Amino acid sequence: MSLDLTPVHRNLHTKVTFLGLEFEDLILVLALAALMNLLAHFVSGNAHVFGIPLNVFMEFIVPALAVPFLILFKYGRPRAISRISSARSSLRKPVRT
Repeated sequence: MSLDLTPVHRNLHTKVTFLGLEFEDLILVLALAALMNLLAHFVSGNAHVFGIPLNVFMEFIVPALAVPFLILFKYGRPRAISRISSARSSLRKPVRT
């Protein structure tokens, strides 16, 4: 009785993306959308940006604009740079004088 062998390809350097964003960046955009949704409820109904009511602009346009900015400014940088930079800022030691 012989064993059947199946090759397994393990490419750990493959970048997993959805809509051009890594998982951490997608979570960041969704959190920004939720925050803008909450803040949009407190905006006056008379304010407009480019002819669009400000609450609609905050809810939909701001998170939609965050996607290309993340893609542009992360180009050529290591994976999870947003997570690394936020972790570094929270781990900084206070300067003693």
